[in-house]
Amino acid sequence: MKKLFILILLLGHCYLGLAADFPNKPIHIIVGSGADQIARLLGERLSAAWGQPVIVENRLASGGMVAADSVAKSAPDGSYILLSSSAYPILQATRTKMPVNFLEDLTPVVMFSRSSFILVTNKDLPVSNLNDIIELAKKTKENGGRGLNYASVGPGTPSHIAGEMLNQEANIQLTHVPYKNFPTAVTDLISGEVQMIFAPLSAVLPLIKDGKIKAIAVSTDKHDPYLPDLQTFAEQGHPNMTFIGWNGFHVTAKTPPVIIQKIYLDTNKIVSDPEFIAKAKLMGYQLISLNPKEFSEQQEKDFKKFSEITKKANIKVE
Repeated sequence: MKKLFILILLLGHCYLGLAADFPNKPIHIIVGSGADQIARLLGERLSAAWGQPVIVENRLASGGMVAADSVAKSAPDGSYILLSSSAYPILQATRTKMPVNFLEDLTPVVMFSRSSFILVTNKDLPVSNLNDIIELAKKTKENGGRGLNYASVGPGTPSHIAGEMLNQEANIQLTHVPYKNFPTAVTDLISGEVQMIFAPLSAVLPLIKDGKIKAIAVSTDKHDPYLPDLQTFAEQGHPNMTFIGWNGFHVTAKTPPVIIQKIYLDTNKIVSDPEFIAKAKLMGYQLISLNPKEFSEQQEKDFKKFSEITKKANIKVE
C-alpha cells in the first residue's frame, strides 16, 4: 500500500508539472472545417495568455478529416489542437473509410461557440415560409417538373444532411446539388442556378441583411439573436429539424487530463470576456462554454441523430 501511495503521489506531481509547464513550445490550431476567423481571434488571445506563438493552420481537405487525423496522431502534449465543428460527427456517420475515428481518437476540450443553421433561398423564389417550400416542392413534382433543388458544400456535409432531414421530415424530394466550396454555391444561389441552401448564419448573415437572399427558418430551438424575427423550424411545424452548429477544441485522445483542463479554463476565460464577445458577435458567433464532459455528451447526441438520418437516406461517402 505504501508503494502504491508513493506511485500515485509521483504521478500526481508529474501531472502537475505537465500543467505548470504547458505550453513550453509553439501551439498549432489546425482548422479542419471552416471557422478560420474565430480560430485566429482565439489564437491571438491564447498566445498572449500562454506566452507562446499560436499558429493557425488550415487543412480543409477531405471535409476536415486530414486535419483531424493530423491532430489525432500528434504528440499528446497539447501542442496540436483541432478547431472542430459539428461537421465531424456527421463525417463519422457518413464516411465508409476513415483515417481517424473522431469519437475515439480525439478528446473534446471545450465547445466555445454555437451557431444557427439557416435555410435560405434565392430572393425570387415565390416562398415566404417553410410550408410554402414544401407545397412548391410537391406541386412542381406532381406537374412533371424537376422539383426544387438545394446546394451543399459536398456529400455528407451538414448542408447536405440538413436537406435530407427536410426530405424525410416533410416527405418531399429536394434534389441535392453538391459544390466543392461555399462561395461557389452561394454565387449560384444568388443567380438562381440553385434554389436554396442550409448554411451557418455567420456565413450568410450579410447577404440576408443586404436582401440578396431570403431567410426562411432557423434550426435552433429559440430565435437567433441576430435575426430575432425569423421563425424556427419547430414554430413552423417541424420540430425534428432542430439542430445547432458548433465549434470547439479537440486534442489527441492520449493527452493528460491536466493539460486538457488548462486549455479549457484558459479558453473559457477568453470567451467570457466582454470585449472578445463583442468581436465574435460581429462575426455572427454566439459564445458559450461547455466543459469536456458536456461537450462529449453533445457530440455523442449529434452522432446518434445524424447516424439515424444518414442510414435512412442511405448516405455513404467514400
